[in-house]
Amino acid sequence: MVNNLLSHNHYELAFSGPNITDIGLSRLAKYLTRLSSLQSLNLGFTHCRNITDQSLINLGQALQKLSSFKAVNLNKFAGCNNITDYGLITFSEAIQRVSSLQYLNLDFNHCPGITDETLNLLIKSLESLNSLQFVELNFFRCNTTK
Repeated sequence: MVNNLLSHNHYELAFSGPNITDIGLSRLAKYLTRLSSLQSLNLGFTHCRNITDQSLINLGQALQKLSSFKAVNLNKFAGCNNITDYGLITFSEAIQRVSSLQYLNLDFNHCPGITDETLNLLIKSLESLNSLQFVELNFFRCNTTK
């Protein structure tokens, strides 16, 4: 695990391997809610097979409580096989309430539990974010047809 605090309003953390679980990410989500000035979060997860939908749900709930939050970069969820439509839908519903969000990067390649239906719902939920200026979505090799 790499933990790098860049400033009081930006966190960048990268995780890799099977030892990262929902328990650890639940603690991280609780901690994030105490950072009222947090504006940017960059999280990377590679082959964290013990992360489930619950981690996405907890992160989404934490982010929607931050009034000045502007950027989320969830990258390299590659091989997180326990992330499904349910987690991504619930996460997108939560970040839809972050009215200050300007930047969104979601990279869930190789997550077979994510389908076309969820991608369509995600795109619809993002349409309501008027402040959003940049969106990058990568769902390569998910259970999608496109």
